[in-house]
Amino acid sequence: MNLNFAAVIAALGANAAFKIANAARASADYLFATLLPEQKMPTYDVKTGSMVIRSTMAGLVGMDSPYPPGGIIDVSTFLEGTAKLGNHVPLSEQSLRTLQDMVIRMSGNGAATSTFILENVLNFLDKVVIQPHLDRAEWLRGQALLGSINWEFGGKSLVVDYGIPAANILTARTGNDGYGGSASKF
Repeated sequence: MNLNFAAVIAALGANAAFKIANAARASADYLFATLLPEQKMPTYDVKTGSMVIRSTMAGLVGMDSPYPPGGIIDVSTFLEGTAKLGNHVPLSEQSLRTLQDMVIRMSGNGAATSTFILENVLNFLDKVVIQPHLDRAEWLRGQALLGSINWEFGGKSLVVDYGIPAANILTARTGNDGYGGSASKF
């Protein structure tokens, strides 16, 4: 069977392959996002808490005696601020002039419409601003799945320990111990 996608690509419209190749990946396309999905919250704080109540049988009490203890209550709370990701994309005057020149040339050829220009600006936003944020979020999810985040960038530190017992973390297997190695443990 000879597959030919020319008709499918043609049906997508002009510059479709360019748009698809340069578009930001959808958040759902990331592997770790399926394990640790984003949770939309109305604040910049991470809050949670839990209470575990363990009941015990009542004890025997004499007349006018103090009551014996009964039951155990464990309470835990968590409150932290969120970390912020950001990036600055400098656009020099020379780069801006080059882009303006490209738009002028396309306008002269009849190729540039406001829709075309808007789509390319959004494509730039997808690739240079949105994609780096999504990639970093996925990397942080991967670190969290390993049990901790210890990241320093631009003089700022993000250190989070999820308290996963060492016995629950698999040993790193590399070299001959890695998958397919002569001393593989898999």
